[in-house]
Amino acid sequence: MGSISSTTSSATPYRPAATAGNPSLNQPSGQGAGSSLKASIDRFVPQNMGGLVNAGTMIGRVANAANTATKGGAEALPQVQGFVTALKGFDLTGLWTAAQGLGKTALSWGGKSAGIQGALSLVANGYRAITGQESWGDAGTNVVMDTTSGAVGGAAGAIAGGIGTMALTALGVAGGPLTIGAALIGLGGYFLAENLFKRTGIYCKIEQTVSDVMHSAFKPFSNG
Repeated sequence: MGSISSTTSSATPYRPAATAGNPSLNQPSGQGAGSSLKASIDRFVPQNMGGLVNAGTMIGRVANAANTATKGGAEALPQVQGFVTALKGFDLTGLWTAAQGLGKTALSWGGKSAGIQGALSLVANGYRAITGQESWGDAGTNVVMDTTSGAVGGAAGAIAGGIGTMALTALGVAGGPLTIGAALIGLGGYFLAENLFKRTGIYCKIEQTVSDVMHSAFKPFSNG
């Protein structure tokens, strides 16, 4: 979706099934309850504010992924090492213990990442909705889906960071190169998992359900 880093929403615009009998449903988004707020915002907000918001949310998104890859990877490292050791020794009990630890770490960092990415998305999509660049229903949908994909990316980024640290250490890498290399591997894991998740049928089903709920909830703000 990329909804917190683009100037317009990539969510499929909401199309009511029947509008012939209700002319208000054909009005552009931003009219009605939201139009007076948009007019007020336009008087005080600089014309380049949209670009600043997009740049800020993109930087915040990368910083969130990098933080997850480094700190989350460091936290996941002992579990990753324990998992590999147990796997080599065919230690089923050790495998289970390590897997549980990895699961807890992944959930923890997935939650942290989701919170940060959700907040960034709220700022970006809230601004676009207020300024009429997208409907309130699309904005709400984007926030929920960005939060969800942030959770998936955060969980994967932490584990990837731990795996990267262990692999590079085994190759004799240390110091700054180790930190940078592990962070890049964690970043790759974060964004790869996020993008793959967005291609799944589960993501599409969640998005459609959330979209229906959001457009129904924000209907008064989009129509006169």
